[in-house]
Amino acid sequence: MRSRRLALAGLFRIVLMVWLTLACAYAADTLTVLHSLGGSDGQSPTGGLVFDSKGNLYGTAWIGGASGANCLYFYGCGTVFELSPASGGGWTFQVIYTFSGAEDGGNPKGDLVVDSQGNLYGTTFYGGVVNTNCSLGCGTVFELSPDSSGWTLTTLHAFGWSDGANPAGMTRDSRGRLYGTTYYGGSWSVGTVFELAPSKGVWHLSTVYTFGDSNNTAGGIYPNGGLVIDGLGNLYGTANSGGYSSSGCYVNGCGTVFEISPGGKFTVLHKFLGYLHEDGANSEGTLVLDAAGDVFGTTAFGGTSCGSGCSYGTVFKLSHSSGTWKEKVLHRFNGTDGQQAMGDLAMDRAGNVYGATNYGGTVCGNCGTVFTIQKNGSGFTSLYSFTAGADGLGPVGGVTLNASGDLFGTVRNGAGLGQGEVFELLPQ
Repeated sequence: MRSRRLALAGLFRIVLMVWLTLACAYAADTLTVLHSLGGSDGQSPTGGLVFDSKGNLYGTAWIGGASGANCLYFYGCGTVFELSPASGGGWTFQVIYTFSGAEDGGNPKGDLVVDSQGNLYGTTFYGGVVNTNCSLGCGTVFELSPDSSGWTLTTLHAFGWSDGANPAGMTRDSRGRLYGTTYYGGSWSVGTVFELAPSKGVWHLSTVYTFGDSNNTAGGIYPNGGLVIDGLGNLYGTANSGGYSSSGCYVNGCGTVFEISPGGKFTVLHKFLGYLHEDGANSEGTLVLDAAGDVFGTTAFGGTSCGSGCSYGTVFKLSHSSGTWKEKVLHRFNGTDGQQAMGDLAMDRAGNVYGATNYGGTVCGNCGTVFTIQKNGSGFTSLYSFTAGADGLGPVGGVTLNASGDLFGTVRNGAGLGQGEVFELLPQ
């Protein structure tokens, strides 16, 4: 009898192990690596991805491509790449531009913008004008245009510090005007919001807002993410620091969420309270809006304290009612379900919000996750935990949705000593 129990127990363990193996394999199969970056392809992608009308996918790599004397790192100033759906399945990868770090810019940062003709617009953090404030250049705004022979880059603007420096992504309105932020520069050297408008083939830059004041606290400082625009032309964004004096944050506060009306009125919608407060601190990724005009975003820190002043970050919602904006924390990360959400959010037609965390997860503590949550704060689910295996780690740029509801993104590090990957995730 005892031997029979042992045999049954052994059989149960075998069945359980097989089931767990199949379950893990099934979960892992939902994520597909579309391309592994490295060398001339580019390295360390940190921005989000964007689709054109034909289903082609575009992104940037922060470094890599080709070495150059003007580059921040000796192994290159970054690239712009394209992934096209192949007729027989899969994706075809190609680099469409390699930056030199000179007048064309270097180290692309933030999301690309695509227009109806397939032209791409983006920003580089360095390159362009070199001066005493910008030893590697103050950054550029560029356009990439496709033609029969490939892609042609045109520098639309090179920043010089007084008009901003080190841009970090843009958005585009229905009239073709580009809006973005710079991390440094401006009157107080702590960032700007700019507009770049085309007129008779020439692009003109104007400063919409300059961050900072004598105390560097007014509307926040150091905006480090892109902007989003609503149907009325209002711009929404975040400042990484400033806004509120708190000993729990690096510089004059823990950051803000702001709105700029078409007339140029700047309004602070929320001031984050700090690392040890539940509402969060240091928001960086691009916000997302729903049809009701509610604003959704993430913070890299704050929320749940994990001792000694550290914290894992939040997902938040800002709603407008009776002339005021109120914040609701939808989720506070605990490390296991994610840590430091710094990239773009995406929203599907049903109002579900999707995002990624740079760190955390159930497999490895510093590998990152992809998550979803309903816009009322219920139904938080960790869709995927990266393992630092074939799937890489560190989805710092967030996620993008296609028309079918599949998620696409990048990781900053690939498998083993890999230099980044582009992935597709099919939520179950």
